[in-house]
Amino acid sequence: MAQQGRSVRGRLRLSAPLAFGVRHLVPVLAELARLHPALELDVSYTDRVVDLIGERFDAAIRIGSLRDSSLIVRRIAPVHAVLVASPDYLARHGRPGTPQDLSGHECLIYTGSLVPEWQFQSGKCRFSIRPEGRLRSDSGEALLQWAIAGLGIADAPSFLVAEAIESGALVPLLLDHPRPEFGIHVVRPPGTHVPGKVRVLIDTLAERFGGTPYWDRCLANLGDRKHVSPGFPQVPGG
Repeated sequence: MAQQGRSVRGRLRLSAPLAFGVRHLVPVLAELARLHPALELDVSYTDRVVDLIGERFDAAIRIGSLRDSSLIVRRIAPVHAVLVASPDYLARHGRPGTPQDLSGHECLIYTGSLVPEWQFQSGKCRFSIRPEGRLRSDSGEALLQWAIAGLGIADAPSFLVAEAIESGALVPLLLDHPRPEFGIHVVRPPGTHVPGKVRVLIDTLAERFGGTPYWDRCLANLGDRKHVSPGFPQVPGG
């Protein structure tokens, strides 16, 4: 854990996406609190893009493409988009062989995305498929549960579906069609001075999630990491 020998103090007010925050950030913050007894944590878990300055946040975790702003950004980890469905759904509806086949399937649609299309890459060209389906939500966790229940195909970040893929509850699809990679970022208000409490947060997250994150093992184990490529918009849990 970063800066174990230097205790920091004060209140750290942080905003984080709901799904990513509860699944992956909570254990890191617990360890941070244990190592720094004088540090207070005030964490808001929400998929809303908060106004850091107006709402007096010290930092925020944001996932996907970032809007241009004066905020200072540090990328801490990659995440990959994965199409998934349950074995039961695939037994009843068949497995899509190409992105174009998705038009004949029930797609579970994330309404919190800045870009509604599902993106793919062919060589240097990128193309999109607009999914259709009767179930929509702005919650990545809701889409995950619907996919596990066999209600359709979901497009989700690897950090959200890794456990379900490893357990067999969900099956990754179209792995021979490249999907985008996107980033997990820490953003903070502008300024050259970085408070110690913010610096230790950023360093700790970069240390814990940097390189190949543990949630991408499901892709690495399948030997398909070569099929993911850069660039992606807002995602469930981000």
